[in-house]
Amino acid sequence: MSKSFRTLAIFVLLYMLTCATFAIIRGNQEFIFYTITMLIMIAALLAIHARVHFTMPVLWALALWGLFHLAGGLVPVNNLVLYSYWLLDFGTFGVRYDHAIHAYGFATATCASWQALAAAMTRAQSDGCHGRCSERLCEAQEPNDQPESQPNDAPNTKPRVTLGIAIALIFMGTGLGALNEVIEFAATKLLPNTNVGGYENTAWDLVSNLTGATFAACLLAFNSRREAARSKPTS
Repeated sequence: MSKSFRTLAIFVLLYMLTCATFAIIRGNQEFIFYTITMLIMIAALLAIHARVHFTMPVLWALALWGLFHLAGGLVPVNNLVLYSYWLLDFGTFGVRYDHAIHAYGFATATCASWQALAAAMTRAQSDGCHGRCSERLCEAQEPNDQPESQPNDAPNTKPRVTLGIAIALIFMGTGLGALNEVIEFAATKLLPNTNVGGYENTAWDLVSNLTGATFAACLLAFNSRREAARSKPTS
């Protein structure tokens, strides 16, 4: 475990313990439920990280999302919780803390989805190439021949975010957002009192999730094109 990963783990552990203690003292059953849910998600994320190896910026972004999420339901503001606080209020329309964290969170989830997908694509390309190389080597060899060298057909380019992949990433990000809404719905059925809100709140959550996922997919596609342009040989 690297030093940077240990620092991240300590950061997450400290805020999880602090928020859980605060929730227990205040008797906030809703966020005790969310803390347990987060522990399950962290375990799942670590299992995926063992195969994918997320970058540290993405891991830190996910960790901050967890902190912002817990703070949203625990920090009191004007006799309400932070999630209900209006960051921008235009009368009939505005942006609540809840909307901002949904957009940020599922933009981050979309970036993590791309890193997982890119790792799977790279692994598939590598496995396919090794299989073809082995077949060619066996076909070319006579029984007593010794192989001189194994051809290297491995692709030398990293996966790119094409238009199709960008659209798929938006669906992945919003799909994770829909899973979040299912968890919130479960909270309303398991707990007597929650701050989840009604149908309109759920709809705005979905809009915020879509906004964040779309922004992240566009940013990833832009960066991918810029990297591809830089890697082209100049004549």
